[in-house]
Amino acid sequence: SLKILTVCMVAAGGIISWLHHFVHSLNGSMIHSSVLSDTGNHVNGDGPNIDVSSSSQSSTDGLTSGSQASDSKTNDQSTLKKVNKKAKPKLSFFESVKVLVQDKYLMNVAMMVLSYGLTMEFTEIIWKSTVKKAFPLKTDYLAFMGRYSSLVGAVAFAMMFVGAQVNQLLGWRSAALTTPVTMGLLAVPFFSSIIFGGVDSKSSLLTAVYVGMLQNVLSKATKYAIFDPTKEMTYIPLSKEAKTQGKAAIDVLGARLGKSAGALAQQLLVVIFGSIMAGAPVVATMFYLVIALW
Repeated sequence: SLKILTVCMVAAGGIISWLHHFVHSLNGSMIHSSVLSDTGNHVNGDGPNIDVSSSSQSSTDGLTSGSQASDSKTNDQSTLKKVNKKAKPKLSFFESVKVLVQDKYLMNVAMMVLSYGLTMEFTEIIWKSTVKKAFPLKTDYLAFMGRYSSLVGAVAFAMMFVGAQVNQLLGWRSAALTTPVTMGLLAVPFFSSIIFGGVDSKSSLLTAVYVGMLQNVLSKATKYAIFDPTKEMTYIPLSKEAKTQGKAAIDVLGARLGKSAGALAQQLLVVIFGSIMAGAPVVATMFYLVIALW
């Protein structure tokens, strides 16, 4: 039944992705048509009437009419610029891929975001499985996850003051490496306790639970306090157009694709091995491959 459910979830995910792309393309074409319609209305609109054939108008009236025509033209151009600026559609999936493939710099930034999403998905799901095994009662599980969420907020708040200092003292590269290095080091005892100790041992299980909690807390805290600011700094040297398109493409591919691909990989492991715990060695291998790529 678990395998059937996994297949249904994967199929539903594919259908939802296709529907999202279809609706997004349809919405983009409607926005484009609306912009063209608004442009035609502005261009063909009623302007000020200037009677140049009348000989009774004074030179002062002519200057006034010319000034009004000039002001009207300027206002129309300003309005058109505002309409075009507001009507910029978001990039679709394939447009995002095209933007990133054409720019190696943006591709590297996207790989940073994608790597974070994948590594967090690899560790978080298997860690939550150990927590459920260590705390089988629902009330105990919810109480533990509540303490975990509070700890994430407290550590992230404290890291906000440390993150700026790390960037100023050690430079951008060291600050950008803080998150993957932290995740990689703390994942060693986490995966070791699961793979070599086994989840049937109470001590190994609790080690995996609390080391995994420490890793997840620090991973999310460094993400909010250090990773996100360093990522935003990478857009500074880009042109305005590259910055706009690059951020849109990375938002579509980097963050969403990272979580989706990580969840899909783990669902396939469940189908192959029967449980995520049995596939822990493969998860650990994929985790460190992504860390090295990051």
